[in-house]
Amino acid sequence: MNRYKKVFLSLLMSTSLVFGLTACSESDTNGAADTTDSSETSDVSPYDVDNMKFDNITIKVSSKYGGTGDNDEFYKKRVEEFNEMDNGITVEMDNISTESDYLDKLATSFADGNTPNVFVEFGGSRCLDYVQADALVDMTPYLDYDQEWKDSFMSGIWDATQYEGTDGTWGIPFHLYQVCLFYNKEILEENEIEVPTTFDGLIDACAKLKADGITPFQVGESDTYRWGHLLNCLVLKSYGTDMVNNLADRSVAYDSPEMIKMYQTIKDMFDNGYLGENPLSIDASTEDSLFLDEQAAFKYDGTWFISTALNSGIYDKIGVVSFPAVNEEYASVNQGGPDMIWYVSKLNKTDEEIAASVAFVKYMACSDFAAEHVKVSPDTFPFKDYALEGEAKDCRLLEEVQTLMDQTTEYRTDIQTYDSASHMINTVRNALQGLGLGNSAEQCGKEIVDRIAEDE
Repeated sequence: MNRYKKVFLSLLMSTSLVFGLTACSESDTNGAADTTDSSETSDVSPYDVDNMKFDNITIKVSSKYGGTGDNDEFYKKRVEEFNEMDNGITVEMDNISTESDYLDKLATSFADGNTPNVFVEFGGSRCLDYVQADALVDMTPYLDYDQEWKDSFMSGIWDATQYEGTDGTWGIPFHLYQVCLFYNKEILEENEIEVPTTFDGLIDACAKLKADGITPFQVGESDTYRWGHLLNCLVLKSYGTDMVNNLADRSVAYDSPEMIKMYQTIKDMFDNGYLGENPLSIDASTEDSLFLDEQAAFKYDGTWFISTALNSGIYDKIGVVSFPAVNEEYASVNQGGPDMIWYVSKLNKTDEEIAASVAFVKYMACSDFAAEHVKVSPDTFPFKDYALEGEAKDCRLLEEVQTLMDQTTEYRTDIQTYDSASHMINTVRNALQGLGLGNSAEQCGKEIVDRIAEDE
């Protein structure tokens, strides 16, 4: 275990001991003992949270839904509807839209022992830290108690919430995504460019567009996940999912020839102007706006972009394909999977707070949530049955994306989430930014491995 993780776990465990002895002594190993009040019968299961009555419990819920888009407004409305239910639970929302700010605040809350009751995370090593510190509720008994709820989820989505060496399901996915290549049909047609199905074809298209004075991509890399996602796609489409495991266990180094090639590809795209003007000074929201203002021909993004596109004036001009394969062998491998996962903290929380938190999660992570969501904003979810029917908003792009998702054989989300070192996602993303500041591909790799060495 690296020394930074040791310090984190030590702080977390000591905080839990200082502030949470009473709560821990009353909880079972899952953090949920008998949560019924004195008016309830003794035969009520501690996992039957849907039928419990709570005594004016307030829970704090943290999420990234701090914006003003349709997804954000739907989320806030859903929480307000939950608060109007006569179940004795009140949710206080803490919504922060900027990912880095949100994750920093969440990490700080764990370090000082004042976590939200419920929060959204993406899985990976940060959440493994919380699991190892015994700070999260194992959702397994709640899923096992309510088989109908458990069976409503697609198979194969639980790996993002489970960890080798731990016995539990530590979160509940409620959103599914895939990074795709969106394109402006009209721009491609006017420039006699076919929709690229290979990465070489995409680079050829970029070269032709640039020669004709048209911006191929305008990437908003001031939000560092943008080049992070590009790297994920390149690795998966070049080497498949084995490379993800190899990077995580260090059998392949981040400064290996295989990875240097990936950084060089991004650098070449930047140097050739294929990634737009001053991408490091433009954020993801501006990137969206410029694409929708037809200032760029291509945009790689998650399927969440569909709802943004729907409200634009060029919706009918937008097409979508899978991110093009570098190696045809891995054409059906994509970045994606569950990207929004609900977690329940038991750090210094009472049993009744934990039960109320699970009740909220069940309300938010269900097929009913998905079915209502697509009526106001098309999106993709990890549930078996939610209909894209007449009441849903125009779902043309959503249906095309779901066809692409059906063709996917393997998903991996951000590569660094499979790494045991929780700093890796920020380390890699920050090193990639150096490519836009004059660093070579070799320097990019060295920066990453040097940071890894500091932890060993």
